[in-house]
Amino acid sequence: MIDKNTGELFIDSAAVGIGPRFTRKDFVSSILSNDSRALVKNEPYCSFSVGSHEISGLRFTVSISFYGDILESIELTHDDEEPGSSRSDWSEEKELKRKRIHDQWLTSLQLRTSHRHSWGEILSGYDPRSGGNSITIRYSWQGKPWNPQLQNGLAHRLWKLISRS
Repeated sequence: MIDKNTGELFIDSAAVGIGPRFTRKDFVSSILSNDSRALVKNEPYCSFSVGSHEISGLRFTVSISFYGDILESIELTHDDEEPGSSRSDWSEEKELKRKRIHDQWLTSLQLRTSHRHSWGEILSGYDPRSGGNSITIRYSWQGKPWNPQLQNGLAHRLWKLISRS
């Protein structure tokens, strides 16, 4: 579940809550780090894949990104055999189906598919260039708390581009 008041994401299968105050030190000492693998290690940027986890009834591949010790974002991608489980059977139709699953899941949690909150932002987006999509929960930008005034900046333009479907 995602608490829309605090931004905390609860990962059922790991019994871990991650939110704006979750640090890289917290991650390293949590069960999530046990089977994680580094995706990007270009300090201060660092991201990890933490595998497949159940969250509010669906399985997601979860990745977590940090800027130094500060949690930047969490990315969730529905992890199911049905909508294109490998690159060899990828199709835009299957990815758009995955996006619909993401959107329906967020709606079932009483969340919008794209919304700014006081603690950050949630965005369900499909990127036709990369052929992928995910739910992004953003808490900070380059180590600074998420600021809605960034809407006129590069970050907002990137989010709008990614969220087109």
